[in-house]
Amino acid sequence: MKQIKSKLRLLALAAVGLVSIAPSQASLVTTQGDLLLSFYTVNGATVGANSYTINLGAGLSYFNGSIANGAIVNIGDDLVTAFGANWWENSQLTMNLIGGYSGTAPANGDGARTIYAGKALTSYAPGTSEPAKANGSANHRTWATNVSGFTDQQNGRDANSATASNAAIMATGSIANEVTDYNPPVVSTYFGIGVNPSTTFGVGDIGSGKEAALDLWRAGYASTLPEPTYVRTFSIDSSGNVGVVPEPSTMALLGLGSLAGGILLRRRMKK
Repeated sequence: MKQIKSKLRLLALAAVGLVSIAPSQASLVTTQGDLLLSFYTVNGATVGANSYTINLGAGLSYFNGSIANGAIVNIGDDLVTAFGANWWENSQLTMNLIGGYSGTAPANGDGARTIYAGKALTSYAPGTSEPAKANGSANHRTWATNVSGFTDQQNGRDANSATASNAAIMATGSIANEVTDYNPPVVSTYFGIGVNPSTTFGVGDIGSGKEAALDLWRAGYASTLPEPTYVRTFSIDSSGNVGVVPEPSTMALLGLGSLAGGILLRRRMKK
């Protein structure tokens, strides 16, 4: 009876603001096909103390245009917490973008073993990276197994001081199967194969105020692998703003529109 009265008294005090009850911590929720953007540091053969992963949503949503171009999320505070001030100038910091499915076909329109993978841009020229493609169908199956396994393992991770929605900071030395466990130098390959979905940071931006950028490629699966499709380009600036820009066909149309407008203006001026 005393315990019940004590609990009721605490609840009453909390209701008037005299006692604070800590809110439940958010967690990272993932499902196969989601795009996971991760960060970690590498110094020679050693990874840093923390990694950070945020779920950007389904890869298919970027492929079919359901998610608009522009700013997606700001993760600046989280990156300061995980990697310190001026993280964007840390040459040991890596940014990794991956998502995909196992051998079971999803019901959303993507095929079984479809992979969404980033490829590095050393200068900000969206859509100019080499396509992300496995070396044969067996290699692709290994890739899909590892990427889908990584996605499954992240589901339910505690936020652990991360403040952005659907994100988590993880201690690399004590949490198994976080992003560094699928990438060099912890293992010899990137999610089981040689296709690197990462880029690194350094002093100075890569153009247009971007500190790092990755083209996103969609790699389908068949006995004879189809050519990957460029999806969008993801970038981050020094404030931690993650953004996405259109595919080259859209940019080309915009360029043609600007060119036509310029020609029309010059003709009018001549008149």
